[in-house]
Amino acid sequence: MIERKGVYAIANSSMNPRNGNVPDPASQQLEKLESWKEIAAYLGKGVTTVRRWEREEGLPVRRQEHIKRGSVVAFRSELDEWRRSRTTELEPTTSRWRIAWIAPLVLAAAALVVTGTAWMSRNGWDPNSELLHLTAYPDDEGDLSFAPGGQRFAFASTDRVMVKEVGIEPPQEIFRKPGSAICCLAWSSDGGKIAFSHSSNSTDWHITVVDPNGLILRQLSTGGPRLAWTPGGKALLYAHRPEGSPTSAIYEYDISTSGVRQVSFPPAGSWGDIAVSVDETGQRLALARYPRISRGDVYVAEVGSREAVRLTHVQNWINAVDWLPHGQGIVFDAYVNGHNGLHRIAGDGSGGPTLIRGTEGVNRGADAVSTGASSIRIGFVHEFWDTNVKALNRYSGLATPVAFSTQSEEYPDISADGRIVFHSSRSGAENLWVCSPGCKDLRRITNLHERQFDLLPAWSPDGRKIAFTSVSDGRAQLIVIGAGGEDPRVVSSGSGEAMASWSGDGRFLYFQSDRSGRPEIWRVPLAGGEAPKQITRDGGEEAHESADGREIFFTRTSEKATIYRHSLASGVESPIVNIPPVRRSSWRPVGDTIMYWDERSWDHPRLHEYNLTSGQTKLIPTPQAEKAIMGLSANARGDIVWGESGPVHRDIQAVDLTFPPFWKRF
Repeated sequence: MIERKGVYAIANSSMNPRNGNVPDPASQQLEKLESWKEIAAYLGKGVTTVRRWEREEGLPVRRQEHIKRGSVVAFRSELDEWRRSRTTELEPTTSRWRIAWIAPLVLAAAALVVTGTAWMSRNGWDPNSELLHLTAYPDDEGDLSFAPGGQRFAFASTDRVMVKEVGIEPPQEIFRKPGSAICCLAWSSDGGKIAFSHSSNSTDWHITVVDPNGLILRQLSTGGPRLAWTPGGKALLYAHRPEGSPTSAIYEYDISTSGVRQVSFPPAGSWGDIAVSVDETGQRLALARYPRISRGDVYVAEVGSREAVRLTHVQNWINAVDWLPHGQGIVFDAYVNGHNGLHRIAGDGSGGPTLIRGTEGVNRGADAVSTGASSIRIGFVHEFWDTNVKALNRYSGLATPVAFSTQSEEYPDISADGRIVFHSSRSGAENLWVCSPGCKDLRRITNLHERQFDLLPAWSPDGRKIAFTSVSDGRAQLIVIGAGGEDPRVVSSGSGEAMASWSGDGRFLYFQSDRSGRPEIWRVPLAGGEAPKQITRDGGEEAHESADGREIFFTRTSEKATIYRHSLASGVESPIVNIPPVRRSSWRPVGDTIMYWDERSWDHPRLHEYNLTSGQTKLIPTPQAEKAIMGLSANARGDIVWGESGPVHRDIQAVDLTFPPFWKRF
């Protein structure tokens, strides 16, 4: 078990003055909660909600005016009694005349609730949102799943499964498998089963089902990692890619019979379905479906049907989907229209995705549970790290920090004379910043506001212009500005424009666009007068022109991508087999070489240089990189810049959504 400082659960019976027991001073001290924060944590709510309950619903909180103005104290036993009193139901009446007029009112109220729920799910979906911090341990917390009611949850912590009550410390370890990674927990709606996936090599996944105390109930030798229960915990759904097949599908394991059947049927040859949730009727599946790797969307299908309806068009990574209770649609995690976070979409796709307030940021997983007739709790894993820009001159060996802050600085580009441009969130939004060599004069050159993004800058060969992607109101455009931010001009605004790079003569921009139906490399003249020209035909993500201008080097995906060369004259393409798979913007042609970060060792990436003429590779000495690389650029003077993230931290958070009566929304 993990021992943490915090609020500890205590048996209330021994310290409730109404039962005649008199607690000792130590017990009385533990009985007290002496701040709004402690009271909120004990009740599993936010401070705002607890203050409102005290003001409007008689929550027993006492003022200590003689100690300090504004000080408060509450006793656990009194809070427990207040909480029980709120859930006590009125005694039913048997009066015939009351039944005669109450029954129609009940039916009318039910119809009103159904109408209101349907109205909210389709029109102006905007519930009140309150953020909760559920864990904050030094260890990394992983996927979670709530028990029915949302007051307890199970979560992964490296090789352990933990169970915790909201606001109560410490968590309880119920399962451990040394040497394995555990993920993708699912707590059944009957409350009796917790399923999770585990793997010792991140490739071969196995499933274990335990009860809430850790007693093993089932073990499956294959399947996962993403899991979901059918209503009542009768069957377990999991993603599985059969041996020899490129396509993952959803399978159902029946707990009572141990029978297995396939329940989703993605197109043959696609990457397939990797995450699933089943609605409250047990008939409809929400799926994270990938026509190809890294290009996922939310689909809905009947269980066992070969037909599916596509609800989103985000074409990005989606790790989890979950049906929201009360018919409120589907929640999923993704980068949508320039926003990382959790998004909601109606079950029929109407209205498009909506970012859920309080979930902005790099948040993964989505587990939703009903906490009341008009309230929902959604848990997720919040990832955070600090990314900074570093620089090195390969000839002098001098390494210098360029831009450090508590916010992100990513994807730098360096000009021929050593000036550096990068994007950073240090001003609140993702804006572009520029500095001279040495970065003593750092200055912002774009001025967007929150929820707008200027990203992925690229210097022109003469150093007079900067091209970049700008995302505003969900629309991505390629923009070119002067080196000081002057004279902005939209160059292209078709569909999903990103990853701009310049031709050697500065006359053209290469960029990624999905205007043809999937991401490809396109080229557009800066002078205008010509429509953008499609360069690749079988997928393209990032491209850079060769030094002689006769070919481009490009990748097809953003993760674990092979670098290809493409002849601009003949269109012939071939892979560069001597360079290992690379990530987005972690490689760059420089003269007759290609420089790249080898990130096969995640903890210690190393910078290499591949000579296109000799076929030889050599290591470029650099200060030890910490973690992931966010961009790479170099010039002929030997200046190299890159973005580098520190260790990733993960905590578990949740948002409580409450829905006002729909008639108040008119």
